[in-house]
Parts: sequence; structure tokens; C-alpha cells
Amino acid sequence: MKILIISMDNSTYGKKNKEGQMVQSRSQEVYLAECFAKLGHIITLVVNHIPYWEENEKPENLSVIVADVNGKIDTEKIGEILSHKYDLCFCTSISGAEIINHVAKEQKIPSVTQVLDIPEFRLTPLWKSIGHDIWDKQWEYYFNHLQQSDFIVANTLPCKNSLLKRGFDEKKIFLTYYGMDCDLCDKTPEQVKVFDIAYVCRLVWYKG
Repeated sequence: MKILIISMDNSTYGKKNKEGQMVQSRSQEVYLAECFAKLGHIITLVVNHIPYWEENEKPENLSVIVADVNGKIDTEKIGEILSHKYDLCFCTSISGAEIINHVAKEQKIPSVTQVLDIPEFRLTPLWKSIGHDIWDKQWEYYFNHLQQSDFIVANTLPCKNSLLKRGFDEKKIFLTYYGMDCDLCDKTPEQVKVFDIAYVCRLVWYKG
């Protein structure tokens, strides 16, 4: 299968290569593209910056297009993306739904949008009352484009329920929780009685 994956992650992940130089490490979204490629699919990955691969580390059936996916993609980049033929297109965040829906419409293929979570509190007047700009208009724009996606991957049950509350069709929502690759985790020896835990996010049920 030929799959377009648009990574909306614009974070930078520095690491040292074998020569000790700082390079751009690969995010989990790039790792997802690699996994699909290793399964035999032909992958086109659209990212903000070129990930770093050691020699012979990048799968041959994974090609990369660099584009400002979180800004305004110019017509030249859209043309480059559309120059490939796909069977399916997928984006890793609701903000990319507009892009993949355009590709899906042009190529008459299914579109899949992943929704990590919905910032419910920031969509309420209470958020504005404590001195912040309310996000309702921005997210109304996102929801309108999300409605046009053929399938939605919700990463937590509260996220799925938020979509259902807004009238989204339950039949096209697939609940898929965050995963963890235990092979990439450092193992703690059994004799160690005290050890540290590092986490990134709020440890709450809503976050999965």
C-alpha cells in the first residue's frame, strides 16, 4: 500500500551521532512511518525538518518531503506531495486534517486524521476569564475540516467522547491508545529498590 503520512510534530529532538555531532533525532511520528515501511508499505513522509538516519538506517521505501506543515504550505510543496500517488493518507494531528482532506479529494482516496486530545478547558469562557484568549474559533475551524475526514483515530476515551458530543459519527472513530515500545526502554535491575520515573505530560486520566 502507498501511504502518505503528514507529521505535525515541529519539535526538535537533538542527539549525538556516532561521530559525536549533534543531529536531529527522529520523533515517534517518524518511527511510525519507519514501522509501516518495514512492513512493506511505500511511505511518503511529510515533516518540518529532515530526520537523521545513520548510513543504511532509513528504509529504501520511505521518502521524505520537507514542508512547513504547521504554517502555510505553498503551492509548490502541495504539487510535490500530489506528484506521488497514494492509496491512503494520514496525519498525526487535527490541525493537518485540511491538508490530507485536500490530497484525499484530489486522488479520491480515504483520509485518516489522528486526534491526540481536545483542550476542553481552553474552549470555555472560564479560560478567557482568567486572562487567556479562548480557542473556540480556531478549534471550530479544525472541527469543520475533521468532519470531512473519512476516519478518525482518537487516542483517549475522553477525546472520543468529546467528538461524539460534537456530533461526530461514532462509526468512523477508532479508539487507539498511546503505545509504548518496551524494547526501547532501559531495564532496571531487579535488585534496585529505588529508581526514578521520568514522564512528559500531566498524569491524569484524560491524557490516557
